[in-house]
Amino acid sequence: MNVEDMNLQNISIKDKILGGRAKFNGIYFFASDCIVIYNDFSDGFKLTKKRSNLKQNKGILTKIPIVRSFMKLKMLVKLLSMTLGKIPKLFLLLVLILSVFSDILFLIFPGYFIAASSSPSFVSSWYFMYLVLIVLVGLLVTGKLKLYTGKLIDLFRYHGAEHKAINAALMDEPLTVNNIKKQSRVSSRCGTTLVVFYLPLVFLLNYLTGTVMFINVLISLILAMELFNLVKIRFFEVVFKPLLWVSALFQYLIMTKEPTDKQLEAAARAVRLIGEGPGAPLEERIFYTNIR
Repeated sequence: MNVEDMNLQNISIKDKILGGRAKFNGIYFFASDCIVIYNDFSDGFKLTKKRSNLKQNKGILTKIPIVRSFMKLKMLVKLLSMTLGKIPKLFLLLVLILSVFSDILFLIFPGYFIAASSSPSFVSSWYFMYLVLIVLVGLLVTGKLKLYTGKLIDLFRYHGAEHKAINAALMDEPLTVNNIKKQSRVSSRCGTTLVVFYLPLVFLLNYLTGTVMFINVLISLILAMELFNLVKIRFFEVVFKPLLWVSALFQYLIMTKEPTDKQLEAAARAVRLIGEGPGAPLEERIFYTNIR
């Protein structure tokens, strides 16, 4: 592999970084003009920077509630499509198909659905269908997941390193291993908070409509994204403090673990690369490798 050695001018990372995502052997960091990927291998590592078009819109639409959340949700879907593997994509596709199928049934037989919705077992039966789907997909990958049992801890540690690096970047701290190590593993930008807002909303809509319809999922996601954005305002942060505590507790106890120095170094290398230069001029550029 060719290693590009470039003298790059630092650019503010705080204004560019959008978020990140951990994986079994590394980290993604997403910025307005690039995606940085750190991959850890048994014989070294690879750090690459890909050009992207994730710049957040600054037009009048970003000022309109709900509309702005729909736009951000669209960007989130784009990020997931760029980084998820084949199995997660297949799972999400199956869930989408099942959701749309239930909507079609509702449109064709509305009388039956409305009558059946008076029974508590009706909504439960649709949740059961989702549960069966999740179990079936889980069984398909169980053999593979067993191989990764030990690596699950690494996933949670990389997740912790990702949060620490993002917190350091947002505070304009020098992105050294020591400074990143001092940061919290809890991040206000973690998708866990979005899920904590989403679940009560979707259960409430499903209960009120008597159906587990895809439109309920979409509406709940958009509303959850709106609440996710509102907590940046002090008043709403206080109002939704109990839910934020739930998210923080879940992140701290389950979704993240304290990273090793090696993983902190990986996060430091990757997040610093966001600020080096105006973005990757090529579709993909290798900036560092250490593969023997």
